[in-house]
Amino acid sequence: MINEKSKAREILEDVALLTLGLGLIYFSMSGLRPFSNPDEGRYAEIPREMVASGEWVTPRLNGVLYFEKPPFFYWLEALTLKVCGMHEATLRFWPAALGILGCLMVYATGRKLYGRAAGILSAIVLGTSLLYFGLSQIIILDMAVSVFITGALCFFILGVREVQGRTRMLLLLGFYLCMAVATLTKGLIGLAIPGAIIFLWTLLLWRWKAISPLYLSLGIPVFLLVAVPWHVLAARATPASEHSAGFFSTNNKGQGFLWYYFMHEQVLRYLTTIHRRTQPFWFFFAVLPAGLFPWVTFLPQAVKHAFAGGWKKRKEQPEIFFFAIWIVFVLLFFSTSQSKLIPYILPLYPALALLVGRYLAAAWENPGKNSLKGGYVAYGIVAVLLAAAVPIVLHSRGDKTPAQALPLFGLIIGTLAVSSLLIFWFARRNAPSRGLVVLMLAAAGISLVFNPLAAQLIQKQRPSTKAFSEFLKPRLTPDTPVFSLLAYYQDLPPYLGRLIGVVDYLPDEQEFGLSMEAHSNRYLNVPEFIELWQGKQRVFALTAASTYQMFAGRNPGWQPFMVMRDGDFVLLSNRPESYNPELVKP
Repeated sequence: MINEKSKAREILEDVALLTLGLGLIYFSMSGLRPFSNPDEGRYAEIPREMVASGEWVTPRLNGVLYFEKPPFFYWLEALTLKVCGMHEATLRFWPAALGILGCLMVYATGRKLYGRAAGILSAIVLGTSLLYFGLSQIIILDMAVSVFITGALCFFILGVREVQGRTRMLLLLGFYLCMAVATLTKGLIGLAIPGAIIFLWTLLLWRWKAISPLYLSLGIPVFLLVAVPWHVLAARATPASEHSAGFFSTNNKGQGFLWYYFMHEQVLRYLTTIHRRTQPFWFFFAVLPAGLFPWVTFLPQAVKHAFAGGWKKRKEQPEIFFFAIWIVFVLLFFSTSQSKLIPYILPLYPALALLVGRYLAAAWENPGKNSLKGGYVAYGIVAVLLAAAVPIVLHSRGDKTPAQALPLFGLIIGTLAVSSLLIFWFARRNAPSRGLVVLMLAAAGISLVFNPLAAQLIQKQRPSTKAFSEFLKPRLTPDTPVFSLLAYYQDLPPYLGRLIGVVDYLPDEQEFGLSMEAHSNRYLNVPEFIELWQGKQRVFALTAASTYQMFAGRNPGWQPFMVMRDGDFVLLSNRPESYNPELVKP
Protein backbone atom coordinates (compact mmCIF):
# COMPACT_ATOMS: atom_id res chain seq x y z
CA MET A 1 0.00 0.00 0.00
CA ILE A 2 2.86 2.35 0.89
CA ASN A 3 4.56 1.57 -2.41
CA GLU A 4 1.36 2.33 -4.33
CA LYS A 5 0.99 5.69 -2.57
CA SER A 6 4.64 6.51 -3.19
CA LYS A 7 4.27 5.59 -6.86
CA ALA A 8 1.13 7.72 -7.24
CA ARG A 9 2.89 10.67 -5.59
CA GLU A 10 5.85 10.20 -7.91
CA ILE A 11 3.59 10.20 -10.96
CA LEU A 12 1.82 13.36 -9.80
CA GLU A 13 5.17 15.06 -9.27
CA ASP A 14 6.34 14.06 -12.74
CA VAL A 15 3.12 15.27 -14.36
CA ALA A 16 3.27 18.56 -12.45
CA LEU A 17 6.90 19.21 -13.37
CA LEU A 18 6.41 18.28 -17.03
CA THR A 19 3.30 20.43 -17.27
CA LEU A 20 5.03 23.36 -15.60
CA GLY A 21 8.23 23.07 -17.63
CA LEU A 22 6.51 22.59 -20.98
CA GLY A 23 3.86 25.16 -20.08
CA LEU A 24 6.49 27.85 -19.60
CA ILE A 25 7.78 27.18 -23.11
CA TYR A 26 4.42 26.59 -24.77
CA PHE A 27 2.45 29.51 -23.32
CA SER A 28 4.97 32.22 -22.50
CA MET A 29 5.13 33.82 -25.95
CA SER A 30 2.08 32.46 -27.76
CA GLY A 31 0.39 35.87 -27.96
CA LEU A 32 3.34 37.77 -29.42
CA ARG A 33 2.41 37.56 -33.08
CA PRO A 34 -0.79 38.33 -34.98
CA PHE A 35 -2.86 35.66 -36.67
CA SER A 36 -1.14 34.33 -39.77
CA ASN A 37 -2.89 34.29 -43.12
CA PRO A 38 -4.65 32.20 -44.15
CA ASP A 39 -4.85 29.33 -41.64
CA GLU A 40 -4.99 31.07 -38.28
CA GLY A 41 -7.40 33.69 -39.59
CA ARG A 42 -9.69 30.93 -40.86
CA TYR A 43 -9.65 28.91 -37.65
CA ALA A 44 -10.22 32.04 -35.57
CA GLU A 45 -13.16 33.22 -37.65
CA ILE A 46 -15.15 29.98 -37.74
CA PRO A 47 -15.48 29.71 -33.92
CA ARG A 48 -16.10 33.47 -33.69
CA GLU A 49 -19.10 33.07 -35.97
CA MET A 50 -20.33 30.13 -33.90
CA VAL A 51 -20.33 32.33 -30.80
CA ALA A 52 -21.88 35.30 -32.60
CA SER A 53 -24.66 33.31 -34.29
CA GLY A 54 -25.30 30.58 -31.73
CA GLU A 55 -25.14 28.04 -34.59
CA TRP A 56 -22.92 25.16 -33.44
CA VAL A 57 -23.82 22.51 -36.03
CA THR A 58 -23.00 24.08 -39.39
CA PRO A 59 -19.61 25.83 -39.38
CA ARG A 60 -19.39 28.99 -41.46
CA LEU A 61 -16.45 30.99 -42.76
CA ASN A 62 -17.32 34.64 -43.42
CA GLY A 63 -20.96 33.58 -43.38
CA VAL A 64 -20.45 30.82 -45.96
CA LEU A 65 -21.10 27.14 -45.19
CA TYR A 66 -17.77 25.46 -44.47
CA PHE A 67 -17.68 21.67 -44.34
CA GLU A 68 -14.01 20.91 -44.95
CA LYS A 69 -13.53 19.73 -41.36
CA PRO A 70 -15.73 18.55 -38.48
CA PRO A 71 -16.29 20.95 -35.58
CA PHE A 72 -14.69 19.61 -32.38
CA PHE A 73 -11.69 21.96 -32.52
CA TYR A 74 -14.00 24.86 -33.43
CA TRP A 75 -16.12 24.07 -30.38
CA LEU A 76 -13.10 24.19 -28.09
CA GLU A 77 -12.05 27.53 -29.54
CA ALA A 78 -15.59 28.91 -29.39
CA LEU A 79 -15.93 28.02 -25.71
CA THR A 80 -12.65 29.80 -24.99
CA LEU A 81 -13.83 32.84 -26.93
CA LYS A 82 -17.01 33.03 -24.87
CA VAL A 83 -14.97 33.06 -21.66
CA CYS A 84 -11.85 35.03 -22.62
CA GLY A 85 -12.69 36.97 -25.77
CA MET A 86 -10.76 37.37 -29.01
CA HIS A 87 -6.98 37.43 -28.59
CA GLU A 88 -4.10 35.58 -30.19
CA ALA A 89 -3.08 33.94 -26.89
CA THR A 90 -6.71 32.95 -26.23
CA LEU A 91 -7.06 31.08 -29.50
CA ARG A 92 -3.58 29.56 -29.30
CA PHE A 93 -4.37 28.10 -25.89
CA TRP A 94 -5.84 24.86 -27.21
CA PRO A 95 -3.07 23.86 -29.65
CA ALA A 96 -0.52 24.45 -26.87
CA ALA A 97 -2.58 22.72 -24.18
CA LEU A 98 -3.26 19.74 -26.41
CA GLY A 99 0.43 19.59 -27.29
CA ILE A 100 1.27 19.28 -23.59
CA LEU A 101 -1.47 16.66 -23.20
CA GLY A 102 0.17 14.62 -25.98
CA CYS A 103 3.49 14.79 -24.12
CA LEU A 104 1.82 13.56 -20.92
CA MET A 105 0.26 10.66 -22.86
CA VAL A 106 3.71 9.72 -24.10
CA TYR A 107 5.08 10.03 -20.56
CA ALA A 108 2.41 7.68 -19.20
CA THR A 109 3.00 5.15 -21.98
CA GLY A 110 6.80 5.27 -21.75
CA ARG A 111 6.72 5.00 -17.97
CA LYS A 112 4.36 2.03 -17.99
CA LEU A 113 6.34 0.16 -20.64
CA TYR A 114 9.94 1.08 -19.88
CA GLY A 115 10.15 2.89 -16.55
CA ARG A 116 10.07 6.37 -15.11
CA ALA A 117 13.17 7.75 -16.85
CA ALA A 118 11.95 6.56 -20.26
CA GLY A 119 8.58 8.21 -19.69
CA ILE A 120 10.06 11.55 -18.68
CA LEU A 121 12.65 11.60 -21.46
CA SER A 122 10.11 10.55 -24.11
CA ALA A 123 7.85 13.44 -23.08
CA ILE A 124 10.75 15.91 -23.21
CA VAL A 125 11.90 14.61 -26.60
CA LEU A 126 8.40 15.03 -28.03
CA GLY A 127 7.71 18.39 -26.39
CA THR A 128 10.95 19.99 -27.59
CA SER A 129 11.07 18.51 -31.09
CA LEU A 130 11.02 21.22 -33.73
CA LEU A 131 7.88 20.29 -35.66
CA TYR A 132 5.81 19.21 -32.67
CA PHE A 133 6.52 22.41 -30.75
CA GLY A 134 6.07 24.60 -33.80
CA LEU A 135 2.63 23.19 -34.58
CA SER A 136 1.59 23.63 -30.94
CA GLN A 137 1.92 27.38 -31.50
CA ILE A 138 -0.32 27.59 -34.57
CA ILE A 139 -4.11 27.60 -34.69
CA ILE A 140 -4.70 24.61 -36.93
CA LEU A 141 -6.37 21.23 -36.43
CA ASP A 142 -3.31 19.01 -36.83
CA MET A 143 -2.13 19.11 -33.21
CA ALA A 144 -5.60 18.22 -31.96
CA VAL A 145 -6.09 15.24 -34.27
CA SER A 146 -2.53 14.06 -33.66
CA VAL A 147 -2.99 14.08 -29.88
CA PHE A 148 -6.24 12.12 -30.02
CA ILE A 149 -4.76 9.59 -32.47
CA THR A 150 -1.83 9.28 -30.06
CA GLY A 151 -4.23 8.82 -27.17
CA ALA A 152 -6.10 6.08 -29.03
CA LEU A 153 -2.94 4.15 -29.87
CA CYS A 154 -1.42 4.58 -26.39
CA PHE A 155 -4.63 3.47 -24.67
CA PHE A 156 -4.76 0.46 -26.98
CA ILE A 157 -1.19 -0.77 -26.49
CA LEU A 158 -1.45 -0.32 -22.73
CA GLY A 159 -4.90 -1.89 -22.62
CA VAL A 160 -4.03 -5.11 -24.45
CA ARG A 161 -1.18 -5.74 -22.01
CA GLU A 162 -3.64 -5.94 -19.13
CA VAL A 163 -5.53 -9.05 -18.12
CA GLN A 164 -9.27 -9.07 -18.62
CA GLY A 165 -10.90 -6.84 -16.06
CA ARG A 166 -11.70 -3.28 -15.05
CA THR A 167 -8.32 -1.73 -15.95
CA ARG A 168 -8.25 -3.27 -19.42
CA MET A 169 -11.84 -2.22 -20.08
CA LEU A 170 -11.24 1.40 -19.04
CA LEU A 171 -8.10 1.67 -21.15
CA LEU A 172 -9.84 0.28 -24.21
CA LEU A 173 -12.81 2.57 -23.67
CA GLY A 174 -10.27 5.40 -23.70
CA PHE A 175 -9.08 4.02 -27.03
CA TYR A 176 -12.58 4.18 -28.54
CA LEU A 177 -13.24 7.62 -27.08
CA CYS A 178 -10.01 9.09 -28.45
CA MET A 179 -10.71 7.64 -31.91
CA ALA A 180 -14.16 9.19 -31.84
CA VAL A 181 -12.85 12.63 -30.87
CA ALA A 182 -10.10 12.39 -33.51
CA THR A 183 -12.79 11.62 -36.09
CA LEU A 184 -14.81 14.58 -34.88
CA THR A 185 -11.70 16.74 -35.22
CA LYS A 186 -10.46 15.96 -38.72
CA GLY A 187 -12.58 13.26 -40.27
CA LEU A 188 -12.04 9.64 -41.16
CA ILE A 189 -8.28 9.60 -40.50
CA GLY A 190 -9.18 9.62 -36.80
CA LEU A 191 -10.57 6.12 -37.30
CA ALA A 192 -8.54 4.93 -40.28
CA ILE A 193 -5.03 5.55 -38.95
CA PRO A 194 -5.39 3.84 -35.54
CA GLY A 195 -7.49 1.05 -37.08
CA ALA A 196 -4.95 0.31 -39.80
CA ILE A 197 -1.98 0.37 -37.42
CA ILE A 198 -3.68 -2.00 -35.00
CA PHE A 199 -4.78 -4.34 -37.79
CA LEU A 200 -1.29 -4.50 -39.32
CA TRP A 201 0.34 -5.08 -35.93
CA THR A 202 -2.13 -7.81 -35.05
CA LEU A 203 -1.73 -9.45 -38.45
CA LEU A 204 2.07 -9.27 -38.70
CA LEU A 205 2.67 -10.46 -35.14
CA TRP A 206 -0.38 -12.77 -35.20
CA ARG A 207 -1.69 -11.45 -31.89
CA TRP A 208 -5.38 -12.11 -32.40
CA LYS A 209 -5.71 -13.78 -29.02
CA ALA A 210 -3.76 -11.05 -27.25
CA ILE A 211 -6.17 -8.31 -28.33
CA SER A 212 -9.24 -10.20 -27.09
CA PRO A 213 -11.44 -9.01 -25.53
CA LEU A 214 -11.73 -5.62 -27.21
CA TYR A 215 -15.03 -4.82 -25.45
CA LEU A 216 -16.68 -4.01 -28.77
CA SER A 217 -20.14 -4.07 -27.21
CA LEU A 218 -19.12 -1.08 -25.09
CA GLY A 219 -16.59 0.55 -27.38
CA ILE A 220 -18.66 0.77 -30.55
CA PRO A 221 -21.57 2.58 -28.84
CA VAL A 222 -19.09 5.01 -27.23
CA PHE A 223 -17.53 5.72 -30.63
CA LEU A 224 -20.89 6.15 -32.36
CA LEU A 225 -22.34 8.28 -29.58
CA VAL A 226 -19.48 10.77 -29.85
CA ALA A 227 -18.66 10.73 -33.56
CA VAL A 228 -21.98 10.25 -35.34
CA PRO A 229 -24.57 12.80 -34.04
CA TRP A 230 -22.91 15.87 -35.56
CA HIS A 231 -22.59 14.16 -38.94
CA VAL A 232 -26.31 13.30 -38.88
CA LEU A 233 -27.33 16.83 -37.86
CA ALA A 234 -25.09 18.42 -40.50
CA ALA A 235 -26.44 16.09 -43.20
CA ARG A 236 -30.02 16.93 -42.27
CA ALA A 237 -29.25 20.65 -42.24
CA THR A 238 -27.63 20.57 -45.69
CA PRO A 239 -29.09 17.77 -47.83
CA ALA A 240 -28.37 17.15 -51.49
CA SER A 241 -30.89 18.37 -54.03
CA GLU A 242 -32.93 15.97 -56.13
CA HIS A 243 -30.86 17.05 -59.13
CA SER A 244 -27.49 16.04 -57.69
CA ALA A 245 -25.25 13.81 -59.76
CA GLY A 246 -25.06 11.18 -57.01
CA PHE A 247 -22.79 10.51 -54.05
CA PHE A 248 -20.06 8.73 -56.04
CA SER A 249 -19.85 11.43 -58.70
CA THR A 250 -17.04 13.98 -58.88
CA ASN A 251 -19.58 16.60 -59.98
CA ASN A 252 -20.49 18.97 -57.11
CA LYS A 253 -23.67 20.26 -58.71
CA GLY A 254 -26.61 19.89 -56.35
CA GLN A 255 -24.59 17.98 -53.77
CA GLY A 256 -25.05 18.32 -50.04
CA PHE A 257 -22.98 17.95 -46.90
CA LEU A 258 -22.44 14.19 -47.16
CA TRP A 259 -20.92 14.36 -50.63
CA TYR A 260 -18.67 17.34 -49.93
CA TYR A 261 -17.50 16.17 -46.52
CA PHE A 262 -16.89 12.51 -47.34
CA MET A 263 -16.31 12.30 -51.09
CA HIS A 264 -14.66 15.67 -51.81
CA GLU A 265 -12.74 16.21 -48.57
CA GLN A 266 -11.87 12.63 -47.58
CA VAL A 267 -11.65 10.56 -50.77
CA LEU A 268 -10.87 13.00 -53.60
CA ARG A 269 -8.56 15.03 -51.39
CA TYR A 270 -6.43 11.92 -50.79
CA LEU A 271 -6.57 10.42 -54.29
CA THR A 272 -6.35 13.55 -56.44
CA THR A 273 -4.70 16.98 -56.58
CA ILE A 274 -7.92 18.98 -56.20
CA HIS A 275 -6.32 21.13 -53.48
CA ARG A 276 -3.12 21.65 -55.50
CA ARG A 277 -0.88 20.58 -52.61
CA THR A 278 1.37 18.35 -54.64
CA GLN A 279 4.81 17.27 -53.45
CA PRO A 280 7.08 14.38 -54.50
CA PHE A 281 6.68 10.98 -52.85
CA TRP A 282 9.84 11.48 -50.74
CA PHE A 283 8.64 14.82 -49.31
CA PHE A 284 7.77 13.51 -45.84
CA PHE A 285 10.96 11.43 -45.69
CA ALA A 286 12.81 14.77 -45.70
CA VAL A 287 10.41 16.44 -43.25
CA LEU A 288 10.60 13.63 -40.67
CA PRO A 289 14.24 14.06 -39.53
CA ALA A 290 14.07 17.86 -39.66
CA GLY A 291 10.96 17.83 -37.49
CA LEU A 292 12.65 15.68 -34.84
CA PHE A 293 15.59 18.08 -34.39
CA PRO A 294 17.58 18.14 -32.10
CA TRP A 295 16.81 14.58 -31.00
CA VAL A 296 17.06 13.09 -34.47
CA THR A 297 20.79 12.52 -33.97
CA PHE A 298 19.92 9.72 -31.51
CA LEU A 299 17.37 8.08 -33.79
CA PRO A 300 19.74 5.62 -35.55
CA GLN A 301 21.03 4.39 -32.18
CA ALA A 302 17.49 4.23 -30.80
CA VAL A 303 16.29 2.12 -33.72
CA LYS A 304 19.30 -0.20 -33.47
CA HIS A 305 18.76 -0.58 -29.73
CA ALA A 306 15.02 -1.18 -30.12
CA PHE A 307 15.40 -3.92 -32.72
CA ALA A 308 18.37 -5.74 -31.20
CA GLY A 309 17.57 -9.40 -31.79
CA GLY A 310 15.45 -8.63 -34.86
CA TRP A 311 12.27 -10.45 -35.80
CA LYS A 312 12.98 -13.27 -33.35
CA LYS A 313 12.36 -10.88 -30.45
CA ARG A 314 8.90 -9.85 -31.62
CA LYS A 315 7.12 -11.90 -28.96
CA GLU A 316 9.28 -10.44 -26.20
CA GLN A 317 8.83 -6.81 -27.21
CA PRO A 318 5.63 -6.50 -29.28
CA GLU A 319 5.29 -2.84 -28.31
CA ILE A 320 8.46 -1.97 -30.23
CA PHE A 321 6.98 -3.43 -33.41
CA PHE A 322 3.75 -1.57 -32.66
CA PHE A 323 5.64 1.75 -32.58
CA ALA A 324 7.53 0.81 -35.76
CA ILE A 325 4.30 0.04 -37.63
CA TRP A 326 2.82 3.27 -36.25
CA ILE A 327 5.71 5.30 -37.70
CA VAL A 328 6.00 3.51 -41.04
CA PHE A 329 2.26 3.42 -41.72
CA VAL A 330 1.71 7.15 -41.07
CA LEU A 331 4.77 8.00 -43.18
CA LEU A 332 3.69 5.84 -46.14
CA PHE A 333 -0.01 6.69 -45.83
CA PHE A 334 0.59 10.41 -46.32
CA SER A 335 3.46 9.91 -48.75
CA THR A 336 1.13 8.11 -51.15
CA SER A 337 -1.50 10.84 -50.83
CA GLN A 338 -1.78 13.35 -53.65
CA SER A 339 -2.27 16.13 -51.10
CA LYS A 340 0.77 16.87 -48.90
CA LEU A 341 1.33 19.50 -46.22
CA ILE A 342 4.05 19.37 -43.57
CA PRO A 343 1.68 19.04 -40.56
CA TYR A 344 0.10 15.85 -41.90
CA ILE A 345 2.81 13.55 -40.48
CA LEU A 346 2.65 14.99 -36.96
CA PRO A 347 0.92 11.81 -35.62
CA LEU A 348 4.11 9.74 -36.04
CA TYR A 349 6.28 11.89 -33.75
CA PRO A 350 4.93 10.49 -30.45
CA ALA A 351 6.07 7.00 -31.52
CA LEU A 352 9.47 8.35 -32.54
CA ALA A 353 9.74 10.09 -29.17
CA LEU A 354 9.01 6.83 -27.35
CA LEU A 355 11.77 5.00 -29.23
CA VAL A 356 14.30 7.78 -28.64
CA GLY A 357 13.25 8.30 -25.01
CA ARG A 358 13.55 4.59 -24.33
CA TYR A 359 17.10 4.57 -25.67
CA LEU A 360 18.15 7.74 -23.82
CA ALA A 361 16.86 6.26 -20.55
CA ALA A 362 18.72 2.99 -21.14
CA ALA A 363 21.94 4.88 -21.91
CA TRP A 364 21.48 7.12 -18.87
CA GLU A 365 20.90 4.19 -16.54
CA ASN A 366 23.54 1.92 -18.08
CA PRO A 367 26.12 4.15 -19.84
CA GLY A 368 28.66 1.38 -20.17
CA LYS A 369 26.35 -0.69 -22.34
CA ASN A 370 24.55 2.04 -24.28
CA SER A 371 26.73 5.02 -25.18
CA LEU A 372 25.30 8.40 -26.14
CA LYS A 373 28.57 9.57 -27.67
CA GLY A 374 27.50 8.82 -31.24
CA GLY A 375 24.38 10.96 -30.87
CA TYR A 376 26.31 13.74 -29.15
CA VAL A 377 28.94 13.88 -31.88
CA ALA A 378 26.26 13.82 -34.59
CA TYR A 379 24.41 16.66 -32.87
CA GLY A 380 27.61 18.67 -32.52
CA ILE A 381 28.39 18.30 -36.22
CA VAL A 382 24.83 19.14 -37.30
CA ALA A 383 24.65 22.12 -34.93
CA VAL A 384 27.97 23.54 -36.20
CA LEU A 385 26.88 23.12 -39.81
CA LEU A 386 23.54 24.81 -39.13
CA ALA A 387 25.22 27.65 -37.21
CA ALA A 388 27.49 28.20 -40.21
CA ALA A 389 24.69 27.85 -42.77
CA VAL A 390 22.26 30.37 -41.25
CA PRO A 391 24.41 33.47 -41.96
CA ILE A 392 25.08 32.24 -45.50
CA VAL A 393 21.36 31.79 -46.17
CA LEU A 394 20.53 35.19 -44.66
CA HIS A 395 23.19 36.87 -46.78
CA SER A 396 21.88 35.18 -49.94
CA ARG A 397 18.37 36.48 -49.17
CA GLY A 398 19.56 40.07 -49.01
CA ASP A 399 16.91 42.45 -47.70
CA LYS A 400 14.18 39.79 -47.83
CA THR A 401 14.80 39.04 -44.15
CA PRO A 402 13.40 41.72 -41.78
CA ALA A 403 16.12 43.56 -39.84
CA GLN A 404 14.24 42.86 -36.59
CA ALA A 405 14.68 39.12 -37.19
CA LEU A 406 18.48 39.25 -37.40
CA PRO A 407 19.11 39.38 -33.61
CA LEU A 408 16.80 36.39 -33.20
CA PHE A 409 18.74 34.45 -35.81
CA GLY A 410 21.82 35.46 -33.86
CA LEU A 411 20.37 33.86 -30.73
CA ILE A 412 19.74 30.64 -32.64
CA ILE A 413 23.28 30.66 -34.06
CA GLY A 414 24.69 31.28 -30.59
CA THR A 415 22.57 28.51 -29.07
CA LEU A 416 23.69 26.03 -31.71
CA ALA A 417 27.35 27.00 -31.44
CA VAL A 418 27.54 27.00 -27.64
CA SER A 419 25.53 23.79 -27.27
CA SER A 420 27.73 22.01 -29.83
CA LEU A 421 30.89 23.02 -27.94
CA LEU A 422 29.44 21.86 -24.64
CA ILE A 423 28.22 18.62 -26.21
CA PHE A 424 31.69 17.85 -27.57
CA TRP A 425 33.17 18.66 -24.15
CA PHE A 426 30.79 16.40 -22.22
CA ALA A 427 31.13 13.65 -24.80
CA ARG A 428 34.88 13.59 -24.26
CA ARG A 429 34.44 13.61 -20.48
CA ASN A 430 31.88 10.78 -20.66
CA ALA A 431 29.17 12.79 -18.86
CA PRO A 432 25.94 11.65 -20.56
CA SER A 433 23.56 13.27 -18.09
CA ARG A 434 25.13 16.71 -18.53
CA GLY A 435 25.02 16.34 -22.29
CA LEU A 436 21.30 15.61 -22.18
CA VAL A 437 20.69 18.67 -20.01
CA VAL A 438 22.55 20.79 -22.58
CA LEU A 439 20.36 19.39 -25.34
CA MET A 440 17.20 20.06 -23.35
CA LEU A 441 18.24 23.65 -22.69
CA ALA A 442 19.23 24.18 -26.33
CA ALA A 443 15.91 22.79 -27.56
CA ALA A 444 14.01 24.96 -25.05
CA GLY A 445 16.00 28.04 -26.07
CA ILE A 446 15.31 27.53 -29.77
CA SER A 447 11.63 26.95 -28.96
CA LEU A 448 11.41 30.25 -27.07
CA VAL A 449 12.75 32.09 -30.13
CA PHE A 450 10.06 30.52 -32.35
CA ASN A 451 7.21 32.99 -31.74
CA PRO A 452 9.21 36.24 -31.88
CA LEU A 453 10.98 35.03 -35.01
CA ALA A 454 7.77 33.79 -36.61
CA ALA A 455 6.20 37.19 -35.90
CA GLN A 456 8.83 38.81 -38.11
CA LEU A 457 9.01 36.21 -40.87
CA ILE A 458 5.29 35.55 -41.22
CA GLN A 459 4.51 39.27 -41.30
CA LYS A 460 6.97 39.56 -44.17
CA GLN A 461 5.66 36.59 -46.13
CA ARG A 462 1.98 36.58 -45.15
CA PRO A 463 1.25 40.04 -43.73
CA SER A 464 -1.43 40.59 -41.13
CA THR A 465 -4.32 43.05 -41.39
CA LYS A 466 -4.41 43.60 -37.62
CA ALA A 467 -3.25 47.24 -37.71
CA PHE A 468 -5.88 48.10 -40.32
CA SER A 469 -8.59 46.37 -38.31
CA GLU A 470 -7.68 48.32 -35.18
CA PHE A 471 -7.79 51.53 -37.22
CA LEU A 472 -11.17 50.65 -38.73
CA LYS A 473 -13.13 49.33 -35.76
CA PRO A 474 -13.89 52.67 -34.07
CA ARG A 475 -14.92 54.13 -37.44
CA LEU A 476 -17.50 51.48 -38.30
CA THR A 477 -21.19 51.36 -37.65
CA PRO A 478 -23.05 48.02 -37.78
CA ASP A 479 -24.16 48.69 -41.37
CA THR A 480 -20.86 50.03 -42.76
CA PRO A 481 -19.64 47.61 -45.46
CA VAL A 482 -16.00 46.55 -45.43
CA PHE A 483 -14.66 44.78 -48.50
CA SER A 484 -11.62 42.73 -49.29
CA LEU A 485 -10.66 43.68 -52.83
CA LEU A 486 -9.35 41.02 -55.28
CA ALA A 487 -8.54 38.66 -52.40
CA TYR A 488 -9.97 37.32 -49.16
CA TYR A 489 -7.80 38.21 -46.15
CA GLN A 490 -8.70 35.52 -43.65
CA ASP A 491 -7.64 37.40 -40.51
CA LEU A 492 -9.68 40.54 -41.27
CA PRO A 493 -13.10 39.21 -40.10
CA PRO A 494 -11.91 37.91 -36.69
CA TYR A 495 -9.98 41.10 -35.97
CA LEU A 496 -12.93 43.27 -37.01
CA GLY A 497 -15.38 40.97 -35.23
CA ARG A 498 -17.73 40.97 -38.23
CA LEU A 499 -18.29 39.55 -41.70
CA ILE A 500 -16.73 41.31 -44.67
CA GLY A 501 -17.47 41.59 -48.36
CA VAL A 502 -15.27 40.13 -51.09
CA VAL A 503 -14.84 41.68 -54.53
CA ASP A 504 -13.94 39.78 -57.70
CA TYR A 505 -12.47 36.81 -55.86
CA LEU A 506 -13.80 33.33 -55.14
CA PRO A 507 -11.85 31.40 -52.50
CA ASP A 508 -11.59 27.71 -53.42
CA GLU A 509 -12.64 26.62 -49.94
CA GLN A 510 -15.85 28.69 -50.18
CA GLU A 511 -16.86 27.71 -53.69
CA PHE A 512 -19.10 24.85 -52.57
CA GLY A 513 -20.73 26.83 -49.76
CA LEU A 514 -21.41 29.77 -52.06
CA SER A 515 -23.03 27.43 -54.57
CA MET A 516 -25.58 26.41 -51.92
CA GLU A 517 -26.65 29.82 -50.66
CA ALA A 518 -26.89 33.32 -52.09
CA HIS A 519 -24.48 35.94 -50.74
CA SER A 520 -25.07 38.62 -53.38
CA ASN A 521 -24.73 41.47 -50.87
CA ARG A 522 -21.20 40.49 -49.87
CA TYR A 523 -19.55 38.53 -52.70
CA LEU A 524 -19.65 41.06 -55.54
CA ASN A 525 -18.24 41.37 -59.02
CA VAL A 526 -16.48 44.60 -60.01
CA PRO A 527 -19.50 46.43 -61.54
CA GLU A 528 -21.64 45.62 -58.48
CA PHE A 529 -18.90 46.86 -56.17
CA ILE A 530 -18.39 50.14 -58.09
CA GLU A 531 -22.13 50.75 -58.10
CA LEU A 532 -22.20 50.34 -54.31
CA TRP A 533 -19.06 52.49 -54.00
CA GLN A 534 -20.74 55.35 -55.88
CA GLY A 535 -23.83 55.25 -53.66
CA LYS A 536 -24.60 57.33 -50.59
CA GLN A 537 -23.50 54.70 -48.09
CA ARG A 538 -20.00 54.88 -46.67
CA VAL A 539 -17.82 51.93 -47.79
CA PHE A 540 -14.31 50.76 -46.91
CA ALA A 541 -12.11 48.44 -48.97
CA LEU A 542 -8.78 46.78 -48.21
CA THR A 543 -6.51 45.61 -50.99
CA ALA A 544 -2.90 44.62 -51.52
CA ALA A 545 -0.58 47.53 -52.22
CA SER A 546 0.70 45.64 -55.26
CA THR A 547 -2.75 45.43 -56.88
CA TYR A 548 -4.17 48.83 -55.93
CA GLN A 549 -2.82 50.77 -58.93
CA MET A 550 -3.69 47.94 -61.30
CA PHE A 551 -7.32 47.88 -60.16
CA ALA A 552 -7.58 51.67 -60.26
CA GLY A 553 -6.13 51.72 -63.79
CA ARG A 554 -8.64 49.16 -65.05
CA ASN A 555 -11.60 50.99 -63.49
CA PRO A 556 -11.23 54.73 -64.22
CA GLY A 557 -14.72 55.47 -62.92
CA TRP A 558 -13.76 54.30 -59.45
CA GLN A 559 -12.83 57.18 -57.14
CA PRO A 560 -11.20 56.01 -53.90
CA PHE A 561 -9.81 58.04 -51.00
CA MET A 562 -6.74 56.56 -49.35
CA VAL A 563 -7.28 56.13 -45.62
CA MET A 564 -4.24 54.12 -44.53
CA ARG A 565 -1.42 52.25 -46.16
CA ASP A 566 1.80 50.38 -45.55
CA GLY A 567 4.09 48.31 -47.73
CA ASP A 568 1.57 45.46 -47.88
CA PHE A 569 -1.97 46.90 -47.88
CA VAL A 570 -3.96 49.97 -48.81
CA LEU A 571 -7.16 50.90 -46.97
CA LEU A 572 -9.61 52.93 -49.08
CA SER A 573 -12.97 54.62 -48.63
CA ASN A 574 -15.52 56.23 -50.91
CA ARG A 575 -15.60 59.26 -48.57
CA PRO A 576 -12.77 61.52 -47.41
CA GLU A 577 -11.48 60.44 -44.03
CA SER A 578 -9.48 62.38 -41.48
CA TYR A 579 -6.84 60.20 -39.91
CA ASN A 580 -3.73 60.34 -37.77
CA PRO A 581 -0.75 60.62 -40.17
CA GLU A 582 1.31 58.53 -37.74
CA LEU A 583 -0.88 55.55 -38.65
CA VAL A 584 -0.12 55.92 -42.34
CA LYS A 585 3.10 54.04 -42.87
CA PRO A 586 5.29 54.97 -45.84
